[in-house]
Amino acid sequence: MKRSNPQVGDVVEMRLPNNKRAYGRVLKDGGLAVYKPVGSEELPIGSRDYQFVVGIYLPDLRRLPVVAHDPSSNSEEDWPPPSCITDALTGAKRIYYKGRINPSTQEECEGLEPTAAWHISHIIDRIEAGEEYVPYSTAFELLTQAKNRNQSE
Repeated sequence: MKRSNPQVGDVVEMRLPNNKRAYGRVLKDGGLAVYKPVGSEELPIGSRDYQFVVGIYLPDLRRLPVVAHDPSSNSEEDWPPPSCITDALTGAKRIYYKGRINPSTQEECEGLEPTAAWHISHIIDRIEAGEEYVPYSTAFELLTQAKNRNQSE
C-alpha cells in the first residue's frame, strides 16, 4: 500500500528512546518544525515555539504518524526560515529561502541553519541533545554519532 505524504500543517509524532514524544509541524519545501517542549503529552497546536526547523527526507516523513493538523494563521508560517548553503569548493555562501537561492555574505548567513535534509534518527539525536541552532561542525558531529550508533546496533 502506498503511503500518502503528510500535508503542510500536519503534526507528526516522533517517539524518543526514553519513551517520550516529540512533535513536529510539516512545512512547505520539505521542512519540519520541531515543537518545544519535548516530552509533553499535550499536543502543541497553535504554538509556533519551535526548538529548531530542518529539512526532512520525504520517505522518513512518510514513516511518521500524523496525529493532528495545526493550520497556519498566515502563509508565512508555512515556510521554513532561510538557511545557508556553503559551497564545498569555494566556501561561497548563499541563502536558500522559499525555493530560491540567492548570493550571500558570511555575515548574512551567521546564525542560519545549514541547508540540509535530515533522517529521523538524526532529528531525534538533535532533540535529545537539546540543540536549538547547530552550527555546521556540530551538525556534522551529531550526524556522525548517529551513523556510528546505527552501525553498532
